[in-house]
Amino acid sequence: MHRLTTFFALMFAGCTLAPQHTNISVLTKDCHLSIHPAADAVKPGSLLQIDFTLENRGNRQITACRYGDSTVHFWGLEARYIRDRFGPIVDHQYCEVTMHIPPHATLVWRETVEVPNVPAGPSKVMASVRLVDPTDCDHYGCYDAFVSATAPEPLIVSSGTIR
Repeated sequence: MHRLTTFFALMFAGCTLAPQHTNISVLTKDCHLSIHPAADAVKPGSLLQIDFTLENRGNRQITACRYGDSTVHFWGLEARYIRDRFGPIVDHQYCEVTMHIPPHATLVWRETVEVPNVPAGPSKVMASVRLVDPTDCDHYGCYDAFVSATAPEPLIVSSGTIR
């Protein structure tokens, strides 16, 4: 019985003393994502450029990485649908693009996505970016967090495709 109690006490202590991935909590607290599609109207099958802006709202420099492409969702506002463009699905990923963002500064990049085959009408565009903590890695990869944003205005999808 004493050995079992010692085992559970050590197991509990190991779980409660494990690192809390503090940089990940800073990333989710201090980073603000916004997106702005380069067009107001598109057709299914066309290419849409989206500007991503990552703002550091904190008082210390943020060092993070992006892994893979962002996830972009097209959400129908009249015809109910959701279509996605997913980045790679990986449990513990590595650094692909390192970013250094000073306090109260922004970092901007552009991605091009294909507009999915969706019904005509207004569509809300949402995106998520996977931020990787390059300081919290092991032999499996690094810990990460997602930041998300919605475009300020709906995108108008016209009928027909460009194909």
